[in-house]
Amino acid sequence: MRNILIPTDFSDSSKAAASYAIEFAKANNANITFLHVFHIPMVASEATVVMPNFDELEKDSMDALVKLEESLRLKHQLTTKANCIVKPGFLIDEMKDVIKENKIDLVIMGIAGVGKLAEVLIGKQYHHCYP
Repeated sequence: MRNILIPTDFSDSSKAAASYAIEFAKANNANITFLHVFHIPMVASEATVVMPNFDELEKDSMDALVKLEESLRLKHQLTTKANCIVKPGFLIDEMKDVIKENKIDLVIMGIAGVGKLAEVLIGKQYHHCYP
């Protein structure tokens, strides 16, 4: 296992999963790629609406991702720098592309906002296994 993908939405669950993934990567001498996918806001209105600039959304997302990567790298004493990717779109579609392009072997991600259905499908212990 050489390449691990860590998708994040910056939620507590995804940060906990990222911490776990870093320790797993260290133990297995694997490379890490962080991925954040952001949605482009679409407004259907006749009223004048101020929309965030695409470049601004992308820059803010990358800044947040780099800040997360740096804090986790320091916290876990990771000596190598992780790759950080920010893409607009939908998570599953972009993950598929990143997995192919970066030859990802394993995806480790947290789940935010899960309910009873997810607990039944995935398991309560899985959902709560991270501090």
